[in-house]
Amino acid sequence: MNKLGIVLTFFVLSCSLNSVLYAEKIVYIVPDEETFLYYIGEWSAQNRFPVFIDETQYYKKFVRAYAPDSVKKVESKKIGGVTIDSIFRSLAASFLDKGIEDIPLGEGFKNFSKLISLNSMPDGIVIMKEGAKEIFAGVALAAYYTQDVFFYESGVFLTDAITRKDMNDIRNAVIGFMKDKGYSYKGRSGVEYITIAQGMPFVYNPGMSVDDALVRETLTSDDAYAYVGRLMEVEEGAAVYQAMCSLFLETDRALFFDTWDIAWGFQTGYAAWQFFDKVPALNIALPEANISYWRKFFKSNLDASFIWINTSGGPRDWGGSGSASDIPSCSPCCVYFAHSNSARNPDDPDTICGRWLRNGAYYYVGAIKEPYAQSFQKPFNAVKGLLAGETFGEAFQAKQFLPGRFRIPWKQIYIGNPRAKLRFKKNNSEEFDRFKEVFIQIKNRNFNMSIKLMEDYVQDFKDFYLSMQMWQFLKELYFLDFYQSRYPDKRFLREETFIRDWVLNLTPSVIQEKNSSLSKEGNMYIFYLKNRYFMAEDKKRLKSLIGEEIFRVEGCLAPAI
Repeated sequence: MNKLGIVLTFFVLSCSLNSVLYAEKIVYIVPDEETFLYYIGEWSAQNRFPVFIDETQYYKKFVRAYAPDSVKKVESKKIGGVTIDSIFRSLAASFLDKGIEDIPLGEGFKNFSKLISLNSMPDGIVIMKEGAKEIFAGVALAAYYTQDVFFYESGVFLTDAITRKDMNDIRNAVIGFMKDKGYSYKGRSGVEYITIAQGMPFVYNPGMSVDDALVRETLTSDDAYAYVGRLMEVEEGAAVYQAMCSLFLETDRALFFDTWDIAWGFQTGYAAWQFFDKVPALNIALPEANISYWRKFFKSNLDASFIWINTSGGPRDWGGSGSASDIPSCSPCCVYFAHSNSARNPDDPDTICGRWLRNGAYYYVGAIKEPYAQSFQKPFNAVKGLLAGETFGEAFQAKQFLPGRFRIPWKQIYIGNPRAKLRFKKNNSEEFDRFKEVFIQIKNRNFNMSIKLMEDYVQDFKDFYLSMQMWQFLKELYFLDFYQSRYPDKRFLREETFIRDWVLNLTPSVIQEKNSSLSKEGNMYIFYLKNRYFMAEDKKRLKSLIGEEIFRVEGCLAPAI
């Protein structure tokens, strides 16, 4: 090849690489549902983009989080109305490098069926109903994942109280659809995801989850053949928001808030530990985790995109005196709410689930009736799965970790896209780099170095999540450093698991050990802290924090009157 050929080849390769590395982020705002179907039809495997109908509050939340390069408001497109045919034409066009106008009117189902049959086996189906408000969000998910569509009229509605027989009719209809199509669905092969994109009831007597029963061959089966989720139009634009957030947004910070007794074994600290070197994360556990703490720091605004809360209460109350009004307007987020029955009526904005969905949650796990704590996933197991690349359905609906009685159809509901996954936003902040540096030193049991780094860094941290978690680390390592000086021969002090358990207060035995040491040698520990306070003379922020800790410890040691 001559020099000109080499240069041209290099130029072409460079252009191709640049197009892969940078694709313009565009959000489309369409004026109506018909135009929405047109632009979903413009999707291809190489070019998918968020589409919203009108500028709702949900659209505004999405745009702030997504930070697109541009927003395009487009004019109305006429494709023959919003019909079942136009839905199938939109889907068929999204599977091809064609637009919806290239598929003739009346030919939608034929084209869609042909294209679906070319796919050896879709991994999911979307259950739709003509006229349902959630149908457009369902179309988006079916188009994105190349999933099949089941138009089904159950004859009952979201808030209807249905019987076991009614639920069985729905369940058998779904299984019948898959059998008629020749789809494999048993043993985790073939159809693994079912999305409900209509107002189908979610409770059957006596207070059990339709969604959990829907994916069982028999109601006594402890193995679901698929993962299920439902899209809910609790307010205008909510369902499309749930779909678009799950497809296009990245996770940039995590919050764990745990009010459960540590002896139950559901500590969020194990999960937070896995997050610390991925994105800014904060773990709040007992004794700090109470509604007063929540109101002080989170009631006005909440910017975490992954939230796990262990709490207690009813459909409208939580954390003791907390209510739906304590759930703030928030950034788009995935919420796992381990709690008695927060999702009894998502349609009601004064319930916990209803308020989360209106305030920014695009995925929500909750219970529809008292489920017992053991029926929820342990945070460590679920987060471990998510970080390994599992979908929300896989991580949140896994049955293998649950006691036997909770593996059969139970009382949880999963609102949102079950096929979604966590994707982490690259964090380029200097503060997060410093936080990771400290975290690695802690994991490597380099305590003197980690303490020195934190004393240098916590002074200047402006990120609330990082500064709060850093201070939690620092005060626990202060006590550990003091403890080691008193008991230098204890071997377990060098084990990584013990250090993790100590720093995050993860086990009853560690807490007992710390409380015992504090009660016996608290005055000596205060002397240690005062020495640290003196050494922080030129660091006002650090000095203030140490002063608060001295006051707290002195309060713990004050004799009862």
